Amino acid sequence: FFNRITCILNSSEEMEFYLSFELSSEPVSLFKSGEMRSAQGKAKLGECFRKDVKYVDHVDGVLSYIVDGGYLLHKCIWPTNSTYRSVLNLYVQFVLRHYGKNVIVVFDGYGGINCTKTATRKMQASKFASQKISFDLDMMPVTKQEEFFGDETNKTNFICKLMEFLKAEGIDVKLAIGDADFLIVSTALDVAANTEDPVILAGNDTDLQ
Repeated sequence: FFNRITCILNSSEEMEFYLSFELSSEPVSLFKSGEMRSAQGKAKLGECFRKDVKYVDHVDGVLSYIVDGGYLLHKCIWPTNSTYRSVLNLYVQFVLRHYGKNVIVVFDGYGGINCTKTATRKMQASKFASQKISFDLDMMPVTKQEEFFGDETNKTNFICKLMEFLKAEGIDVKLAIGDADFLIVSTALDVAANTEDPVILAGNDTDLQ
């Protein structure tokens, strides 16, 4: 296995076009032997971005928020002895309380689609003994939150229901095809291009930096 890629170009003018793609899916500095991503390498990369960031306590203007749906799923802790309906409403109230209605929530797409995070998802899912659960809104969860989300079918079904609840409250949502990182960033850039007010991206993924 080689962390190398070769491009055959007709002329140097084609270089810009070919480099517009993510040609190498495994940057050597971020990956270790065995084709597995180095979590430490990614964390170090995040530190490089954050060290020059200036933190502010207050931002003027009408704020627009772009929220990483994966971040949102784990930000809210499911209360005990609650139904799926109350859990979904908990997420809605969290979004309204922290971001208002001037927000777009962008979710990852699942359902067996291969993307840049497929291997990571499988690795994370292997940490929990997950099982597929067919639920209705008035049922109470029978597994822990992490175990429930460890199965992609459960997560897909939950996201679909959550999107319905969010849209019912006038909250904009988007569903990516595969990994949502590109859609999150492009959505933030599109919103920023049409307003002079600040646009805030809410998420904790190093890839979004």
